[in-house]
Amino acid sequence: MKKYSEEYIQRRVKWYYECYDYIELAEYKKATAHAKKGLKLFPDDTIASFTYYSIMADYALSSKSKKFQDMHKDAVAGMKKLLGKTGGRGISLGFKKNMKNEYYYQTKQYKKQYELGMSFFKRHGEKGSLYSSGVGGANYALVLAFKNKKSLAELWAKKAIHAWEIYFEYDKKYYNPYVHYALAWGVLGNKKKMMKALKDSAKRCGKPMSYKEFTEVLEWVEQIPYLKTKK
Repeated sequence: MKKYSEEYIQRRVKWYYECYDYIELAEYKKATAHAKKGLKLFPDDTIASFTYYSIMADYALSSKSKKFQDMHKDAVAGMKKLLGKTGGRGISLGFKKNMKNEYYYQTKQYKKQYELGMSFFKRHGEKGSLYSSGVGGANYALVLAFKNKKSLAELWAKKAIHAWEIYFEYDKKYYNPYVHYALAWGVLGNKKKMMKALKDSAKRCGKPMSYKEFTEVLEWVEQIPYLKTKK
């Protein structure tokens, strides 16, 4: 196993949190640029490299252009390669879980993402791990909703909401959970709670309601077949 000095680890921690300072404001372009600096600051470092790829993958979702689609493919390929190299090199159990969470989300393996968080929570009692379950559960609910599987979609939306409500006991400040929380309420057809969650998210990251992550939720919910029939 590769050993890192305490000084090295502290520098990497500082860089890591600087990346996420941008992400908390939904500034993914700036976050990706800062994350890329880590490749030079911490060469051949799995944590630094995976952090860069995962942030780049999120940034790539901001556009459907070929350039961004190619960027996403490259990021996912990099993540997959690094996932096969986690048997050492100073990778903690928690970061390995984070790696799987990011990879499952970017490859749309939402059920696995949900189960990852629940498994970690049951074993370690870490409420923060339910971020995986909240994201995975809400997005899996949407997949089922698009297939017009109303009962199953609603079941998974409720699973996601339950996970988020435990997660919020751990952290109420990060904007992104509220996007997926809103999505789960949308799948249930509760537009009042969906809009409240989106407004809570907008307040936390300082973005207008026209921001892409918010409008996507609204557009997706509008496309759910069983909700169309209720009109």
